[in-house]
Amino acid sequence: MDDSRLDFRAAKEIVMRYGTEKTAAAIKSCSPAIADRHRNLDDYATRTAANAKAKVRQERAAMSQDHDYGISM
Repeated sequence: MDDSRLDFRAAKEIVMRYGTEKTAAAIKSCSPAIADRHRNLDDYATRTAANAKAKVRQERAAMSQDHDYGISM
């Protein structure tokens, strides 16, 4: 798996707890060889964190819909 995919997976794990700003900071400080892979570190880290947050919300919404069996009383 490439490093950018690992960044995204890690971001998904922490973004809902720490928010996009702290997640972006973590990506910038912990991602291996990030400066070699991306020219604009701030943009990359911010976009990755924001995309991770959107994906987590999408996955949670889908799980919520899957558990809604439409039972009414």
